[in-house]
Amino acid sequence: VKQYIPIWFREGMASVTATQEYRRARPKRIRNFLRKYKDSKVMHLPDHHLLRTKQWMIYSVSHWMFVYLLQKVKVRGIQQLMAAMKRGATFEKAFRQTTKQSTKQFERAFREQLERAPQTLHSSFLKGKQQRKFSVRRDCILSQIFCSSKAFYL
Repeated sequence: VKQYIPIWFREGMASVTATQEYRRARPKRIRNFLRKYKDSKVMHLPDHHLLRTKQWMIYSVSHWMFVYLLQKVKVRGIQQLMAAMKRGATFEKAFRQTTKQSTKQFERAFREQLERAPQTLHSSFLKGKQQRKFSVRRDCILSQIFCSSKAFYL
């Protein structure tokens, strides 16, 4: 069984845990990018052309969406989401259980946040010891999920 996990979650988690904020576009620039591509599937499964030509922006969007998710559910929420997937829940179901909203609602809220106050997106709450702790937990949880019987569509 293959499971779909949105690119923004996969790449955002990788970028945040690798502390790559310095390599990403600022939230205001992302807001402008998403305005231009408002009807595309940028946040889920961007087409190959967009991924090839705007890769840096796709990874930047992913980074800041994951930061936004962390601001909402904290590290514990991410752990709960991933644990639910390990038990067999789809990403959408696990996401809804954790955040109390669908991924579409979350994406809409993210875009609204960028329009209203992009400066409020920051990952300063994940610094030092907490950053290392999150990275270790992420690696442990990911290895548990990927070693289970489920295969993931990445």
